[in-house]
Amino acid sequence: MGKTPGSYMGLMLSAGLSVFLAGNERSFGKNGAFRYDAITEPIVGASFSVDVAALTAHRYVGASEVNFARLLDLESGLGSLDLSDDLFGVTAWPAAADVEQGVVETGWLTAEIDASWYPALTDGNVGLHALLTDTNDAMFAIDCFILEIETASLTVTSYYGWPTGNENNGFGLGGALPDGGDLPAALPGDLPVGSTWTGFDETISSKVVLVPEPAFVPLLGFAVMLLPPHSNRNKY
Repeated sequence: MGKTPGSYMGLMLSAGLSVFLAGNERSFGKNGAFRYDAITEPIVGASFSVDVAALTAHRYVGASEVNFARLLDLESGLGSLDLSDDLFGVTAWPAAADVEQGVVETGWLTAEIDASWYPALTDGNVGLHALLTDTNDAMFAIDCFILEIETASLTVTSYYGWPTGNENNGFGLGGALPDGGDLPAALPGDLPVGSTWTGFDETISSKVVLVPEPAFVPLLGFAVMLLPPHSNRNKY
């Protein structure tokens, strides 16, 4: 698997950013990534997913995490729930990645939520701290994140993405792309760099999500991180 100067830059910047973010999960705000009505009956199942396209994702570059996802309990004091192993595995670059999508492939990465963390889901306010990075050619796309919670009588589905109210929109391709469907062409293709400036529904190299943001860190540090992608994918 070949590497490009652009992808090396993305790896190094992402590794440095992951070190900067480590330990900064204490949240002073109260508006989480996932907001929904409080759940008053027993939870019987829950999962967290992210819809991605053309993603190659190693968990680590050296000792630095460049792909991770943690849910943040904002109400009940359970702290964070690390789902990174289930989503991204434990492989360090340059070994074969646990997540290796094709150049037009899309799909959900999903992790089940342990029952011990269900009390954190009942209040309808869950935070998210995640870093996603393409460790092959620094080009991938995110459609949205989803938190799904099941009780005996209902399923609660909460989205985080863009645009608000239509987050699960098939990467913004006008409803033409079903869940799990292939992109029309390899990135950047119909998802140009900077087409939304949100980190969703566009070609990016890496994206940080921390919602809510800690008050002691400048907000700019957690803005969407869009690194210049290289024009050629190098999957073989």
